[in-house]
Amino acid sequence: MKKNVVFMACVQNKEKSKKYGDFDYFDYSIKTWEYWCKLNDCVFFLFDEPYMEDMEKYRINWQKEVFVFDILEKNNIDYDQILILDSTCMIKWDAPNFFELTNHEFTVTRDMDNMRWIHNSIQGYKDFFNGFEFDIKKYYNSGFVIFNEKHRDFFESFKKLYLDNVDEFLELHKKTGTAEQTPLNYWTQIQNMEVKYLSTVLFRCSHLYRKEILGHNWQLNDDPTPFFIKYPYVWMFSGFDKSQREPLMKKTWDLVKHYYTYNKTDMLLNLVNHKDTFKNATSKKFKSDLIEYFKDEKYKKMKVLELGACQGDTTRILSELFDTVYAVDRDPENIQILKQKCKDVDNVEASLMDVTNDTWNFPQVDVVFVDASHDYPQVAIDIQKCLDHFDNPILILDDYGNPNNRNIRNSIDDKIREGKIKVDVEIGEDVGFLTKSGWKMIDREGVICNYGERKKKIAYLMNGVIGGLSGKNYQNTVDNPGADRGGDIVEYISSTHKFLQNKNTEVDYFIFSWEPHLESIYIKQYSPKKIKCTSQITFDMPEHFKEQKENIRIQSQYSRWYGAKEVMKMCKQYMLENNIEYDLVVNARLDLCFHNDINLSNLNTSKFHVSHPVNLPNYNWPKNIEFIDHIFVSNTDNMYRFLQMYDYLDEYTKPNECPSWKLMSSHFLSVWHLNKLGILSQDTISESFTTFDEGYDENTDYHIFRDRGKLLGGINQLELVENQLNSLNKK
Repeated sequence: MKKNVVFMACVQNKEKSKKYGDFDYFDYSIKTWEYWCKLNDCVFFLFDEPYMEDMEKYRINWQKEVFVFDILEKNNIDYDQILILDSTCMIKWDAPNFFELTNHEFTVTRDMDNMRWIHNSIQGYKDFFNGFEFDIKKYYNSGFVIFNEKHRDFFESFKKLYLDNVDEFLELHKKTGTAEQTPLNYWTQIQNMEVKYLSTVLFRCSHLYRKEILGHNWQLNDDPTPFFIKYPYVWMFSGFDKSQREPLMKKTWDLVKHYYTYNKTDMLLNLVNHKDTFKNATSKKFKSDLIEYFKDEKYKKMKVLELGACQGDTTRILSELFDTVYAVDRDPENIQILKQKCKDVDNVEASLMDVTNDTWNFPQVDVVFVDASHDYPQVAIDIQKCLDHFDNPILILDDYGNPNNRNIRNSIDDKIREGKIKVDVEIGEDVGFLTKSGWKMIDREGVICNYGERKKKIAYLMNGVIGGLSGKNYQNTVDNPGADRGGDIVEYISSTHKFLQNKNTEVDYFIFSWEPHLESIYIKQYSPKKIKCTSQITFDMPEHFKEQKENIRIQSQYSRWYGAKEVMKMCKQYMLENNIEYDLVVNARLDLCFHNDINLSNLNTSKFHVSHPVNLPNYNWPKNIEFIDHIFVSNTDNMYRFLQMYDYLDEYTKPNECPSWKLMSSHFLSVWHLNKLGILSQDTISESFTTFDEGYDENTDYHIFRDRGKLLGGINQLELVENQLNSLNKK
């Protein structure tokens, strides 16, 4: 596939090293252009070896212009458009793709920085070109020239002109101080070449000293960034003593190198201003914390309102985190700057509004950034209006740690004391941070608050069989002793789910069972959002298990993960039907009981949570290659991927693949599958619950146990269930 090519001439002529500062400046130019090319899907071609060895006769400036097509073909570079670039040019990290501005024409930038030098050069070559009347207004710089295949004949004719007159051109170079640039200009006009001009200031800003743009606005002193870095896109370090080139380019690189990053968060943060350079902006840490807090994909479907958007620095960040951003501000100039800053995104709706005095006619949103009025009690009034107008919004609040305006902090604290909001997390810079205005933070810069007792939504997925009063669950069927007490067991197990219920969680149940006779009991005890109870099926076995089709243990493993996939599918269907998202998804066995309170709302949604067996402390990964498979909890995306394990069982159970016990084990498979998914790491796996894997022990502290009859220490199982149910009924 043809791509645009940046052709940079960086050939080191050792005989000229002293004159050009050992060419160390090449490195700074190269770094910027390599970065820009990668971001814009262009080929960066470094012309660093001469095409003609005699560089005294065939100067590199000439070689790059006349042999460019030959060099690219020699190196098998398939090109669309080509930019010939001078080695003294650095490009700004966020420069637009100028190839899109050419219309595939011969494209250049005018050069009028040193008119005396240009005039003398034109006069110096005039006799060679038979007195051609050159139009100086069309003179361009040969250090930034864009062209393509349709201009090849022009360059071939220019190459012939050069090679036929190379000695004379060399003498004229010595006489005028100009190499190929002026001859190329003459040839362009003589050949009546159609020329397109880009803005010189933007795309090839040279003679920086002469333009007085090496400094900044010292009168306002808001931002120390030099003008040439803030505004032009391509910086050409020419037009001054060459000994100053390398030090100035190094200083420039040291000032801007952090912008040349491939980290998506850093790239986003580099687009906007922060509190260390613009006093009315939030800090870089504040924005970074917003990105971290709202990184879950569920927020991509949500809408956010920004009250007091100022000049759009935080708005631009919010545009990457949410589906729609409604941004309002009372200053028309701010709105114009905001629109310009967000012109590359299409999900920002900016409007002029006085938040305090105008009527609120906002659509429903999920998140509100309150940063309009800074007066007391108006901030508290704005917070209350958000709570009244929107349905349980998340609130972002700025300037909490500003010592110069306690009104904001007092308003927020009032609402916290009233129980209207609660702080979920503190964000931004901490105590002691020095702002652009010269004051220091006395607390965290901002807070993210939830509406009162905002509950986390939990999807609790159960699958399998409840079993009976003894043995493995798959050994208990309606024909076996004890299985007829399944309804009693469901009633008891469901009663232990009281330990999951608290004011911070809202639990929805989804059930897939192989016991149709218990469906009505499941519905009565759990009120599931969706349930499917079907008769047990026999699974076809892969080739390596073809002799094991009757193996009950292997059938049960396939059955378990088939059910897990099915119940997850039911959950996803419910989410789509009702346009909701779950903070966490739990997958647990049907026979799992709870022994102590578990606050699911405290679980980190970016982690993958498993249970830790208190009686087998070295059982779980990473100390072993197994997990106790009682319960797994994580965000929807992780759990959806994990619960597709059924689709991989044939592969995982092949010889020399996943370790196993008695041919197949969910304990080993869980570790194997999580590793395949890229989830298995000590940073992600969290043993967030304790479990007792030997049944039930009143004297041991743990969260979870299984109602596994045969492991209950010889207690009469019928009597135990009766006692437990009687105790429950009394309560």
